[in-house]
Amino acid sequence: MTPEEYVESMKDYMARGAAIVGGCCGTTPEFIGKLAEATPKAVAERTVEKKTRVSSQTQTVTFGDHVIVCGERLNPTGKKKMKKALLEERYDELVVEAVKQVEAGAEVLDVNVGLPGIDEPETMKRVVRLLQEVVTLPLQIDSSEADAIENACRYYIGFTDHQSVRYRIDGNHRCISCAVLQRRG
Repeated sequence: MTPEEYVESMKDYMARGAAIVGGCCGTTPEFIGKLAEATPKAVAERTVEKKTRVSSQTQTVTFGDHVIVCGERLNPTGKKKMKKALLEERYDELVVEAVKQVEAGAEVLDVNVGLPGIDEPETMKRVVRLLQEVVTLPLQIDSSEADAIENACRYYIGFTDHQSVRYRIDGNHRCISCAVLQRRG
């Protein structure tokens, strides 16, 4: 391929709005020089659709298109069996419940593992990792603990929604929560 042919092949990318073009293995300074000469100084205008979305590794759900069905059964509040499963680290029971919610039509799964007596950040990490092995729906992380949210986001493959985030005006907790959400979510 000649430098001229290379430039021709790159013009389609530029017309579609590529903001950065360049070369790699096989290109020489001559290729890059010709490309620089042919590159418009202004980036092509792009229309960006701004909508809130959550995603897993394979699925995306867009908010605002329709009413979103969120499975809320992965939460120990008011559920003795779920509490017991979490306290005994029988996370397979959460997976079974998640699959039931998928089969019932949920589009997003809410994940809450907050209970007195458990290490919520570690439990959240384990549950999020396990759920991703079995279900493909996006997850909504439901916790008031910044460390649990951060662990979930660190191990979650996708973009998640957050629920129950605690924003305290007093102390540093608010700053930590905001920083976690900005950095991870």
